[in-house]
Amino acid sequence: MKPAAPKTPAQPGPRTIPGPKDRPDPQPASTDPEAEAAPASAAEPEEKTSAARPEEVPLGSPSELTDPGASTNSDAQPL
Repeated sequence: MKPAAPKTPAQPGPRTIPGPKDRPDPQPASTDPEAEAAPASAAEPEEKTSAARPEEVPLGSPSELTDPGASTNSDAQPL
């Protein structure tokens, strides 16, 4: 009866380790954060850019990329 005791706990033990719970967990978990992270990241930069530079946004984003120094000088002159 002693050898039967170790066999019983050994069976449920290995089943719990590779259990199917580990596989379904990572799949839905990776899908949720990706879907939420995509829209969240796009919304965050837009708000930060418009709030951080409300004057530069109307001027034109291509201008900033073309001459970032010019936009800085223009802001300094009127001030």
